[in-house]
Amino acid sequence: MQLFELFDQSTYNISYQEEEPSTFTHNDQLYDLNKLFRLTDQYDTELVSVDKLLWILEWDFPQSWERVDQADIAAPILVTISDGQYVILDGLHRLVKTLKYGLHQMPSKMVSEEILMQCLIIVD
Repeated sequence: MQLFELFDQSTYNISYQEEEPSTFTHNDQLYDLNKLFRLTDQYDTELVSVDKLLWILEWDFPQSWERVDQADIAAPILVTISDGQYVILDGLHRLVKTLKYGLHQMPSKMVSEEILMQCLIIVD
């Protein structure tokens, strides 16, 4: 089953914010998640194959099935490419829910290194 069979394409461009402060770690650096949401809000959404993301589950897996069940799989995940692999910056619970439903693709927004660096939090 494909995601576009479940959702209208127009629902892919959902604006989203977390409660402050909301951060994430990538390559041992701390980033501002809400700033990343704001900077990518108008980005085009593309469908990404979940096969490109499966390797992540060997290293990170959601601790809460309740959060997986509540995840909105119509909302695009944020991904970047690091060392030639797709990396999820935001959307791990959505990935697991997508797999739970047996879907093969999910909406995503590609984040460049330049945009990612604008969200870096410098810790003294």
